Amino acid sequence: MPDQFHFGTQHLPSDPNISLLILVVGILGIYLEFSAPGKIIPGAAGGAMALTGLAALRQFPLSPVGIVLLVMAFLCCVAEARRPSGGWLTALAAALMVFGSLLLVEVRPGAGGITPACAIAAGLPLATVSSFLFSVAWKAKRNKTLTVAALLVGCRATAVAPMQPDGFIQIGREQWPARAEGSVASGAEVIVYGTDGMTLLVRSATSGYAMEKKPS
Repeated sequence: MPDQFHFGTQHLPSDPNISLLILVVGILGIYLEFSAPGKIIPGAAGGAMALTGLAALRQFPLSPVGIVLLVMAFLCCVAEARRPSGGWLTALAAALMVFGSLLLVEVRPGAGGITPACAIAAGLPLATVSSFLFSVAWKAKRNKTLTVAALLVGCRATAVAPMQPDGFIQIGREQWPARAEGSVASGAEVIVYGTDGMTLLVRSATSGYAMEKKPS
């Protein structure tokens, strides 16, 4: 087994900078496949390059600090997608990505680490593209939810728990966040009359003006 492992690793890049760049290019290729499904080649090539980059980086002593900074960078990209900050979270992600890349490989006597130029070349594009694609994916998911929510206007539902006035309602097999006109008892029947973002606006089905809308 050691001989087989040596045979496999001797063909990997011996420079951590090249290994990191291969990994980043591979991740970007995977991103391209997800953003334009069906092309196959970017995803396949990206996956192969990402695995090669990871395998090559395992040859070097990795710093826990660098790994934590990279994870924090990706979390900032996700946070920017879910709660747009005007770009400062993306800038923070880029900075964390650069410093994380710079500190990823521990510098030891006779062995160099990641150079600043490589850290910038790898970190800035990856953080920017990650933030952009996460934002696109989150907006697509949110728009789909908003469209479905709008289609529920006029539907009857059941209050999952007492609503005073916020709570959840059951429509079919799904539960939705809702806001009622006043208090609604648990198990009471309500009618959806509008939406506020992803929150459904409901009123009691027994109220005098709760008229169920007919589907158009």
